[in-house]
Amino acid sequence: MTSSPLLAYGRRAPAVPTLSRHPKLLLAARRLTALLAFAPAALAPPLARAEPAPRTSSLSWVRLPGAEACIASRALAVAVERRLQREVFVTPSRAAIAVEGRIERTAAPPGFRAVITVSNEAGVELGNREIHSAAPSCAAMNDDLALVIAVMIDPDAALGPPLHAAPPPRPLAPPPCSDAPVVSPAPAPGPPSWGVSLQAGGAAMLGLLPRVSGGVLIRSQIEPPRFWAFEIGGLLFPAVQAQGTVSASFQLSEAFVSVCPLTLHAFGGGLSACAGLQVGSIRAAVLGVGATGQEQGVFNVALEGRARRRLVGPLVAAAGLGLVVPVLRERFSYGGQDLFTMAPLAGSVDLSLGVEFP
Repeated sequence: MTSSPLLAYGRRAPAVPTLSRHPKLLLAARRLTALLAFAPAALAPPLARAEPAPRTSSLSWVRLPGAEACIASRALAVAVERRLQREVFVTPSRAAIAVEGRIERTAAPPGFRAVITVSNEAGVELGNREIHSAAPSCAAMNDDLALVIAVMIDPDAALGPPLHAAPPPRPLAPPPCSDAPVVSPAPAPGPPSWGVSLQAGGAAMLGLLPRVSGGVLIRSQIEPPRFWAFEIGGLLFPAVQAQGTVSASFQLSEAFVSVCPLTLHAFGGGLSACAGLQVGSIRAAVLGVGATGQEQGVFNVALEGRARRRLVGPLVAAAGLGLVVPVLRERFSYGGQDLFTMAPLAGSVDLSLGVEFP
């Protein structure tokens, strides 16, 4: 009997099943392939959405005379960053916007005023805010200052709590839904005012009368807002006697008007340089003879330096020193005898008290 070749070399190898013959295995393989293809995408971390970086800012804060005890620049920066809940301020060379502010004490009405301005990198002003407080201490403005600056830097930011645990500040208008800072119109300046002072006092004169003479003075100084200051007034020197072979008395009265092209104001007072005209008369009478008195006109050019300073409220003290040049040098005589001739150059000094408004 002839043997089969397979039997000659051993047992037949078992047949390997194929996927086409087993549908269940084919379906399981397809599911495993799809799962392995989706797994990397499912296990990969989600991509972070790119958010715009917050704007950086620089802070310049100035405390003017009278506001030295107000909040300092560092404390104000800390309060603003606490409001915005992030670091905000960098050096001016790295800042996208510049915040500049100042605080000062105001006299009318009494209190404090802060002005805050925001500019971009090109120096163009984007907006400004002005804050007033009538409180006796500028510390009452700290939370308002931090809140206003924070809103001007980032109107859309979620603001944190104030720097101090205190009642909430006055509600502000909601910020606009844009990156533009809140802008408030600057208050219109009031009309310029006139300055007026009324004074009365004493004066001394040498050169227009036979000897040093004292008299009374009334003057008013007026300062228009857009022109030189000027003065008007009058002088009266009671009769003084000239002794000689014949005794005579002389009495001087005059009115004056002056223009003060140079006026400097400092330390609650003012210095003025004035030039003007004096017009009046001198009356001379010979004593003991019953003669009728003689009266001559007076016309002088005067140069004056004046100083004035407020004392309390509207009360003001003033002083003046002047040179007088008689245009008409009158000569008085009686019976061919000279009684008195005006000097070519006279001098005057005066002191006065009065009131000044405003």
